[in-house]
Amino acid sequence: AMVCYAPYVNFENLTFRRGGSTIAGLKIEGQTSGGSGYAFNTTVNNCGFWKIGATATQAALYYESAWHCLTKDSWFEECAKGIGIGVSGSSVVGINVIDYTFNGIDTTIDADIYATAGSTVTEVFIDGGKFAHDIPALSAGTIKRYVYFATAGGLLSNSQFGSETATMSTNC
Repeated sequence: AMVCYAPYVNFENLTFRRGGSTIAGLKIEGQTSGGSGYAFNTTVNNCGFWKIGATATQAALYYESAWHCLTKDSWFEECAKGIGIGVSGSSVVGINVIDYTFNGIDTTIDADIYATAGSTVTEVFIDGGKFAHDIPALSAGTIKRYVYFATAGGLLSNSQFGSETATMSTNC
């Protein structure tokens, strides 16, 4: 796993794959030790996340108390949880996920994009997604949706779902 605490970092043309990681493939984390220096304006561009399974406790790409970050042109292959958003220090504001692909076998996936329960997440923009698999159905999963936010404000638009029965109102 790679953890980034710094602002203005650009991750580009990298692949994160399953290994011995028990946290995430890439974690963008705010300083949670009482400081105010949260990770912000970080870009993940044209990166791949491959088979980061259910042993990862968070997600293939995990934003923890991060602000105004962009994930663009990236792909997630058979990740139990693709993009996760959590709050441990401050609210999360301005997460943008644009032109991305989630692929794999539905029984290996719990959620493609999610925010943890109790997370204060605002200004989320998710656009141009391709969910190229059936409705998530990981047997040990607890979410089983393409997109799930317990408490969040934002916009999900221009997305395509691999299941012919999937709807945004039921499966997101």
